[in-house]
Amino acid sequence: MEQFPVAHNCLQVGGRPLTEIAAAVGSTPFYAYDGAVMAAQVDKLRGALPAGLHLHYAMKANPMPEVVGHLAGLTDGLDVASAGELRVALATGTEPRDISFAGPGKSDEDLRLAVDSGVIINMESA
Repeated sequence: MEQFPVAHNCLQVGGRPLTEIAAAVGSTPFYAYDGAVMAAQVDKLRGALPAGLHLHYAMKANPMPEVVGHLAGLTDGLDVASAGELRVALATGTEPRDISFAGPGKSDEDLRLAVDSGVIINMESA
């Protein structure tokens, strides 16, 4: 993978050897993300899309709060599909007007939280 170079026979993530990250984490398996790689991928995607298009991160891809927080700063908003994802999105400081709630099967609690939060709600058929 070009995003994750190998140096001294060890995969590098964020400029650090994966073995060093594993030692710091203390257990395996684990996920390692490189914020610079995420930013580069967002830039690459933006470059391929028409100017003025709003890019939202779909949290169903990975709702990990640290990932969402990083991508919230790189995109124009967040797309959530549950009350739990909505809580994570709001915790990033993303403006409610920049959060869209999509997906079928929304519970009354989900809808109440979405309305009370002031996010955009996409309605689907039952």
